[in-house]
Amino acid sequence: MEKKVVVECEWPEYRQAVERLVQVVLKASIERFGLGVFEDRPLSIEITFKSPPIPRKNLYYTVGKEITIHWIRSSEKDPMPDEYMRSLVRPDGFMCGTIIFGLLHEVGHSVFPDLGDRLSELSEGLFEGWATFFAWSLIPLVWEELGADAWPIPHDYFDYEMKRKRRSIEDPQILEDYYIIAFFRIEEESGKPNNPYCISKMITFY
Repeated sequence: MEKKVVVECEWPEYRQAVERLVQVVLKASIERFGLGVFEDRPLSIEITFKSPPIPRKNLYYTVGKEITIHWIRSSEKDPMPDEYMRSLVRPDGFMCGTIIFGLLHEVGHSVFPDLGDRLSELSEGLFEGWATFFAWSLIPLVWEELGADAWPIPHDYFDYEMKRKRRSIEDPQILEDYYIIAFFRIEEESGKPNNPYCISKMITFY
């Protein structure tokens, strides 16, 4: 039985893509981590189309079970796949996340375990590290099921995001990167976690 996801988007092909993608991700989240988001209300996702400039920190954000994503477009027409991939790499070589990664990252925030009073003690680096770990853990499963057509602009988000993952792990630059390394290390040493208790242990251990 599919869980309810409410997607608001003015472009039908994008709304359908998000609905399909999120169903795959939530199913994988339950199977891999034992985590879901529908104990109290459906997951609400809003995709808006904006032209630059928009501060990067406002492109994606999650409040509870409500996700907002601003899909940046330089014109009314979508870019070609190669053009889109080139736009993700800044002149200094920094690799920005794909839209697939961004959406999975925000879903990761929405399924974060309820740790009660401990939440106020945890750092932002841990929250962001968890969401990125969640996204990079599930991207291979999304690629296997949906391939390059997961988004209306077909692109190789799998190879690109795995390269970003390797960079963060091999050359950590910020606190979030060290949490990502810790999550993957704990998972490797203890086996793939498959229940919320194990995930909570992963989070509270650090």
